[in-house]
Amino acid sequence: MFISDRGDNRDVWIRLADGSASAELLVDDEPVIDEAAFSRDGTWLVYRRGKEDGQRDIYALRVGQDSVGRPLVNSDFDEVAPALSPDGRWLAFVSVESGEPNVYVRPFPSADAQWRVSTNGGTGPVWARDGSELFYSNGADEMVAVTVRPGSTFQHGGERVLFSTGPYRTDFYHRDYDVAADGRFVMIRRHQTDTVVDEMVVVENWFEEVKARMANQ
Repeated sequence: MFISDRGDNRDVWIRLADGSASAELLVDDEPVIDEAAFSRDGTWLVYRRGKEDGQRDIYALRVGQDSVGRPLVNSDFDEVAPALSPDGRWLAFVSVESGEPNVYVRPFPSADAQWRVSTNGGTGPVWARDGSELFYSNGADEMVAVTVRPGSTFQHGGERVLFSTGPYRTDFYHRDYDVAADGRFVMIRRHQTDTVVDEMVVVENWFEEVKARMANQ
């Protein structure tokens, strides 16, 4: 699944990972779509949609059932970086309704409640693979974690600072890191000068290269 402007707008497309078939249009919404993610079970697609006035809202649709998306977070404020919990019960996102970006959580797919999670700014929410924690970068350029308590309503513990995000790229509009199942963070390191853009290096066939080097020793 990816976002492309190969059509009239930036829309959501899907293609087999091995490239054996042509890409198919999955979601066409106006004016543009800038973020999209499937629920873990694949039944929902949550996405961020732009508006004519420049504001951004969060929508969702049931894959294969809905022809148009339904608004999840649709207000006069910017709402970005949607992230569904692994069990599909909670939607984390970033809103500027407090005057600065902060992380909030709502029930999914209903929106009959809302909780502000971050206390000093927050961007890029990411759930732990088992849903027991929620990670985000705070306003002091620190990666923090909060423990998510089980229950019928959303409850969480206090923020725990994990490390400084200063050396790494962070973005209000997009999540630009991930957390592996074993708790390791995958991030983009910033260059030390402004003359070189941030870059990500992807190494293919990594295990084969390791085997070849070990055989030569």
